[in-house]
Amino acid sequence: MTKARTKGAKRRDRRHRKNAITLPGGESVSQPATQGRRDTEAPASEVALQARVRRIGCTAQEARDVLVADDMGLAIRAVAQGDRTRRDLLGVWNSLLTAWQAYARSLPIVTSPQGATLPMLPETLEVDPTLRVDLRGQDERDIAARDRWLEALAQLMALPPDQRHSLRGHLQGYGARVWDPDTRRATPAGEAAVLGLAALHRTRS
Repeated sequence: MTKARTKGAKRRDRRHRKNAITLPGGESVSQPATQGRRDTEAPASEVALQARVRRIGCTAQEARDVLVADDMGLAIRAVAQGDRTRRDLLGVWNSLLTAWQAYARSLPIVTSPQGATLPMLPETLEVDPTLRVDLRGQDERDIAARDRWLEALAQLMALPPDQRHSLRGHLQGYGARVWDPDTRRATPAGEAAVLGLAALHRTRS
């Protein structure tokens, strides 16, 4: 046996021992190919990101934008011009959504959150130094939620009918779609909703 052949045999023996499984009694057998190292699955955040990319037809970087997290955000992104304006309108929408959901929780109402079928990407956790523990009783919180919703509702009722119905319908889950995933464009209801958000922003400014 040559020296090179001896080295090769030793390497094969080391690989065999590395990939072997020791059985009871000391006997060893080769490890099946399906065992051992496996490719890990992609993180849930990456799966959610790719789902957004496919649904919206955007880049991975654009898919990280909070504006593409739900249909109203997509409608705002499509209709409104300028990043600052889009953020302002998204803030108005989120305030309406928060007011409605808080009010609905105080009643036997099951809300229909928009974009529920779209996986959400995890956001960076930040601690708000101004955060305070809510020491109010349940009745006090329910009354505050009702008052906040009634204030938002009064503002909605002052809008033109098409804008009012588009926003309320999307909030409460009975209206027309504001975003068409097939054409990847805002629907007429979405355009009306964005105009309504712009009017509310001007009223509140």
